[in-house]
Amino acid sequence: MRKVNWILGTIVLLLIATSCKDDSVSNMPTETKLVGTKWKLVGFFDVEKNTLREAEPKDCEDCYTLYFDTDSTASGKSTNNAIQLNIINWKVGGTKAGELSEDGWMYMDILGDKAKSYSYEKEDNKLKFYYNNKKNYLLYRALK
Repeated sequence: MRKVNWILGTIVLLLIATSCKDDSVSNMPTETKLVGTKWKLVGFFDVEKNTLREAEPKDCEDCYTLYFDTDSTASGKSTNNAIQLNIINWKVGGTKAGELSEDGWMYMDILGDKAKSYSYEKEDNKLKFYYNNKKNYLLYRALK
């Protein structure tokens, strides 16, 4: 009887251990509801200095916008180029050709090569794409 209890106890512990998932590996928060939302880049945030540098040009309505088709895919525009973004595997489609500002070039470089994780703060309407080992992020605000 003790052997049966030990075996059942071991099985229960194994089931509990294998059912727990490591959220640090997942890039997709479980409560994310980005589908159908629209976002505009506010600027480039430096975590260590706690400073935000607004993206230029500021007077461009379409620049730096993202429209989420699903919770993980978006289309949008840099300063002059159409982009496609997948935040599960950080794949970006688009070119850097003809960007209207240095920030446009930097934006495409960050999205294409440097951003590797994100956070979504529904209460504050903030979307952050982290890069540089989370020392920096692109800060977005939701559009209505």
